[in-house]
Amino acid sequence: MLLKLLRSKSAQGETAMDGFDLHAFTDEAPMLCMLGSLVATKKSDALAYARGQVEDLVTAKDACHLQVVKGAEDRWYYEIHEGGLGRALLPWALDQLTRNPKAKLELPLAGNRLATVSTYEDEVVTVISSREDAHGGLSVQELEGFQLGEMLPSFYGTAAMQRNMAVSAFCMSLVFLLVSGLFAFLKSNAINPKEFTEAYSSANPGNRTEMINLPSFQLDIAAKSLSAGSGYLSYLKYAAGRWTWAQASSEDDLKELRAIEPDIEAKQ
Repeated sequence: MLLKLLRSKSAQGETAMDGFDLHAFTDEAPMLCMLGSLVATKKSDALAYARGQVEDLVTAKDACHLQVVKGAEDRWYYEIHEGGLGRALLPWALDQLTRNPKAKLELPLAGNRLATVSTYEDEVVTVISSREDAHGGLSVQELEGFQLGEMLPSFYGTAAMQRNMAVSAFCMSLVFLLVSGLFAFLKSNAINPKEFTEAYSSANPGNRTEMINLPSFQLDIAAKSLSAGSGYLSYLKYAAGRWTWAQASSEDDLKELRAIEPDIEAKQ
């Protein structure tokens, strides 16, 4: 089952030239490359084990990539790269070791070092040594079908969740800031009728009308001053800075009052 999965993944890149992957890997060889296996019941346990290996063996964790792959039953395979391209070698290596369980795959590393991958008691193990100490393994140049796999996940991850949370918090803060600014702008530019009229009347005293000079106010005064049963209010007017009004008892009185209107004394 695992081999079918790994071979199907490897088949996705069959259109690429084998030599291209080989030169790309050797030109940018990693500082460390480890392939291994372990028995665990959960992926989280296998991943924790691989991360523990990184903590113990890897110095440049910012340039570290790792991955765990499920095998048969409770077996898991892990792959760790420090530096280099960060592309998977595990599918190709497992395919080679399945074809020849006694093979020793030699992977060139930076600094004239070598990673030798083999199987021991059904476990995949990796030994790091100098190239001068190689013990007759099969180098990648001697094997056909060398092919790099997909990009491995970074040890520190992409921080996508933290980035999305930060973007969401920023957007919410921006909306709050815009709404607060809008309310502050509207409040500072809103017209308060009372304040506006007080300011206007203070600045323009000639345009100010006292309440006592309002027609409704004077009409109320005149109505209260009428003698009960003695007629009606004949007129109410404002002239020469004064309010005048008069009371008439009949139509004739009204005509007479209209004739002598300029000489009538005001009653207030």
